[in-house]
Amino acid sequence: MAIVGNWNFNNDANDSVGAKHFTGYGAQLAHKPLNGWNGCYYFNRNDGTSYLQQNARIINTTSYSIIVWVKFTWLKTATVGYGNWIVNQRNNPAAGDYQLYASCPVIGSSSIGFNFADTGGIYNAVILLNSTPVLNKWYQLGISLKHSDILKGYLNGVKVAELDVTGKTARLTSTTTTIGRAGWGGQDFEGNIDELKVYNNPLSDADFKNNYLYYKGFF
Repeated sequence: MAIVGNWNFNNDANDSVGAKHFTGYGAQLAHKPLNGWNGCYYFNRNDGTSYLQQNARIINTTSYSIIVWVKFTWLKTATVGYGNWIVNQRNNPAAGDYQLYASCPVIGSSSIGFNFADTGGIYNAVILLNSTPVLNKWYQLGISLKHSDILKGYLNGVKVAELDVTGKTARLTSTTTTIGRAGWGGQDFEGNIDELKVYNNPLSDADFKNNYLYYKGFF
């Protein structure tokens, strides 16, 4: 596997394997109770400005994987609109590359889902959790996309969804990557985000499982 970005969020929002550093806008460094040395970021939607962002495209390949740990402290339901965007590569509402989020009418109220746009402008989605996430509980979320083949979703180290994307090429046009809200603002996440990792290849089932088994003790 080839990791292209690794954000531990222990002391800052810097990339530990390269120079893809995020700038913080209101998001606060926090510490998980059981492991005071191991930090994470807390996002408060009520602050009005609480996110991490960089003017760069982290994902530049049409095959890739994402792993991130999240804890929701609030959820917006479909009856009141969109919310809880975790990480996305989008410049504006009309066009984007991908987004990982919860509580969106497109994927179903109080679900966790991911979608990517192909070069034809069609969004291809998988649902990682088809029920309301438990508040104040950590989840490991994983995405694996193999170019023109298959999109897979993982929850706590287990594959829970897959979608045939034969003939589909992921769109790579956005130049902004955002954590904690949509790239253009709004869709605010509330809770904690930690241990974000991005790879330039599709990971195996064992890779997601091993990440979960290693990190679950820290949460």
